[in-house]
Amino acid sequence: MFDKALAAAGPTPLFSNKSADVLDVYILTAAELNARGDPVTAEKILRQVYRYRPDSPWLLLELSYIEARKGDTAGALELLDRARRRSAPQGASEAYARTGDIYFNTGAYARAGEMYRRALELNPVQQLALDGQAALRAMKTGPGGTGDNEGEGLWHQ
Repeated sequence: MFDKALAAAGPTPLFSNKSADVLDVYILTAAELNARGDPVTAEKILRQVYRYRPDSPWLLLELSYIEARKGDTAGALELLDRARRRSAPQGASEAYARTGDIYFNTGAYARAGEMYRRALELNPVQQLALDGQAALRAMKTGPGGTGDNEGEGLWHQ
């Protein structure tokens, strides 16, 4: 459905209306495409929107997800930092939680725990952060997860 719409619109008409509401629709479309397994098209849309709204926290969050999937951890973290600084508490909570996920996935568990904690300070029901904390607890208490491993400073706080 989205592919046909994008192909029909072409690269120029797609962004001829630069109003905030219309650009938000493009961000939402890109997020949906990414979730459905088309990160290439999603990134193309997000990069076009970025030209008009480089400080949009929502856009920065979506771009960070794509950068992380591509393996650009530093780029993803930089985008998340920008999103946090430009967001209301709800968006900042999401950015902290996603930052926690990046740290978790790179083995920086203490830093991940700190980011999840910050996310939950801003939004106590932030699901990504709750899931991340649960995963950290499972590592600590599950098979082989004694919390005694080097780098697991989270467990000694």
